[in-house]
Amino acid sequence: MFFRRGAMFGLDARIALAIFGALSVISGAALYSAIQQAKVVSLVTQFQEYAKAREQFMLDTGQDLSLVGSRNLKTAELVTKTGSGWKGPYVSDDVYTTDTNYLKTSRYAQWMFVLAPKTPAWNIPTDLTPTCAANTSEVCYIWIHMLGITQNFNEQIDLYIDGEVNAQEGNYRWRSNATYYNVGLAFN
Repeated sequence: MFFRRGAMFGLDARIALAIFGALSVISGAALYSAIQQAKVVSLVTQFQEYAKAREQFMLDTGQDLSLVGSRNLKTAELVTKTGSGWKGPYVSDDVYTTDTNYLKTSRYAQWMFVLAPKTPAWNIPTDLTPTCAANTSEVCYIWIHMLGITQNFNEQIDLYIDGEVNAQEGNYRWRSNATYYNVGLAFN
């Protein structure tokens, strides 16, 4: 009796290898997309945690964070004891003070809260966050302003938050500088 051995290394094997190769490319792309989406969700969650930290600071101390200039809030107060009722730090250990006013994360450059209107659209790139005009009916929003996010990542976050990529309008806005990107996410 004659048995054929090694027949799998013929055409059948090549077809099977081609199918497995195609499946690995597809699953690799899906895995990469899932990782990118997880990074976006992680950063948006971090933004939300910063907003909650500010709210808790206000509940504990009975006041908002101090102003730096006319529109920036002193986020360093979230980790540095200030006034009666302070029960912080209000942000996790991956955030540390960069100077007397602002905080910096281990992953991105400094971040702060900025007071700015939501309308009209921001004049990017010349002015990321226009100042809220005093004595008007304009609603002033609290924006998280962060430095150090790439354009590609900004586009992904913008798509996740606003459903479209538009640097000048929506709840997520951003612009590039020569060395970094400024971003803003509205909370009110």
